[in-house]
Amino acid sequence: MAMQVRIERFAEADIAAVQAIDAQVYARPWSAALLADDIVKDNRHHLVARHGDGRVMGHASVMVLGDEGHISTVAVDPVHQRRGIARRLVLALCQIGMAQNLSLLTLEVRASNRAAQRLYSSFGFAPVGVRPRYYEPDREDALILTAHDIASADFAARLERQSSAIAVLDQASESDPNNSGHAHD
Repeated sequence: MAMQVRIERFAEADIAAVQAIDAQVYARPWSAALLADDIVKDNRHHLVARHGDGRVMGHASVMVLGDEGHISTVAVDPVHQRRGIARRLVLALCQIGMAQNLSLLTLEVRASNRAAQRLYSSFGFAPVGVRPRYYEPDREDALILTAHDIASADFAARLERQSSAIAVLDQASESDPNNSGHAHD
């Protein structure tokens, strides 16, 4: 049976679930107050990936500043990683960027996180710089990745390919009764 995933707006009722995910994946997770702020700020778009049974499996946020967007977080519960959830969340954030006619999207990623870098690269994000010793507590460098020209037909086509890749994952999951949704991003 296919794993059902819905991408929805983050709500106050999701704060505890998001904090539980962040506590597993980040050395310095966001506070409840900071998460609550993401709900009420007009320039923030925070989304959750929700399982068909209602559980939050991941979340992601983009902050809009002028005509640019900054993806400030993408986190997936370790139990649900490698199932296309981050891909769905990034796709939704990119679609928001296109709908808002943003000129670019940017984000930071750990220099050692090759899997995330491959995912972001598949959306057109490319390295533009380094933030030395950015991540706590280990002081690991962050790569700054940017996707330019997100209002272009090329970027729209890239998002369509991502959407098609997700559909293929969903079909593979539906056709294999032994598949628990462990498709790779």
